[in-house]
Formats: sequence, C-alpha cells, structure tokens
Amino acid sequence: MELTEKYSPILWQLHEHPLTRTIIQTSTCVGIPFGLALDNFLTKKKKEKQIAFFDTLNDGSTVLTEDIINDDNFLHAFFATLNYVVRQRSNAKIEGFTKILKELATKKIEINRFEDYTAIFDELSEREFAILSIKYDFEQRFRKPNESAGNYWQEFKDEVLNKVDITEGELEPLLSRAQRTGCFQEEKLFWQDDGNLYGNTTEIFKVIRDIINQ
Repeated sequence: MELTEKYSPILWQLHEHPLTRTIIQTSTCVGIPFGLALDNFLTKKKKEKQIAFFDTLNDGSTVLTEDIINDDNFLHAFFATLNYVVRQRSNAKIEGFTKILKELATKKIEINRFEDYTAIFDELSEREFAILSIKYDFEQRFRKPNESAGNYWQEFKDEVLNKVDITEGELEPLLSRAQRTGCFQEEKLFWQDDGNLYGNTTEIFKVIRDIINQ
C-alpha cells in the first residue's frame, strides 16, 4: 500500500490547507523542495521514517479533526516535527517526537512548550535519555526527605552500565552534557567531593519522559 493511500485523509487535509499550499510552493523541508504536493514528497523521501511518524500520529489515540488541521500552530508544529523525523536514526525517537506533537494537537500543551520539549528531546541522545530514565526510577524508589543521590549512586551506576551501552568513563560526561538541556541538575553538597557528578533529574525531564512513555 502506498503511503498516500494509507494516510490520504490526513495528507489531503494538510495539502489543501491554504497555509500549507503557500509553504509547499515557497519553502523547503531540510533542504528538499516540496515540489507541487506534500504527498509526492513523502513518497519519495525518507519513507520508512515518515511511515513510523504517521503510524504513531494515526494510531487512534488522537483524532485530527478539521479544527486541528486548520490551526496554524498545529501546522507549524507538524512541519517542525517532520523536520525532526527525517533526521532521526531510530523509530523510538520518531515516535517520541510524534507523541509530543499529539500533546499539542489535544491541547495538553501549548505551542511554546511544544517547541521547548521537542528542542530538548532532539538534543538528548538515546543513551542520555535512557540514563536519565534510570536515574528518575531510582529517585522514585529512594523518595525520602533530603535523600542524597550519593546514597545510591553506585547502585545507579551499576544498573546504567548493565542496561545502557556505555563505559563507566562515559557516564559523568554524558550527565554533564544532559545538564545543558535542563534535564539534570547537579547536587552541590560540600561533603561529596569524590569525583562523582551527583544530581537529580528535573521537572522538565519528568514531563517529557511522561509524554514519551505514555
């Protein structure tokens, strides 16, 4: 079955929207001309990635009504998500971006948060997201007042090394990099000076994680 046949209702609504037609005629997507029709572009470029995108978008949990299709913020977010999708290596990341788009479509988040969440999710590698997810799980297990991450850090490191394809020497640099996304915050305790980057995941990571894992 051709991609255009499977998703013709969605594609046709998007294709016929006046703003979309203007974008198609005047713009490019990651440097590739749209040409005369969005569906033609989708059938020729990155088909497998776009099928994964549309499978998640069209899984029945979110109905793209005419009101949603006609919303300029949704159209902006739709094309932004496509830009992210065609750059991804794995279906897991593609599905993640699509789930964030669906949060916007169902008005659970606003366009500003969509832009923030997608930008942060794009910056996190799959390994970093996996490490932070494990760290979040530990935080829930050791949820006590003033509980320091140092109390379970070695157990956390052991689980990361067992489940994620990294070496022990890579863990601290990856956590340091994750700090720049706003998803991890270092603990600054004067008695913890053993070289470990103790810290915790942030509220924004929890929100993104909950969207991705639903």
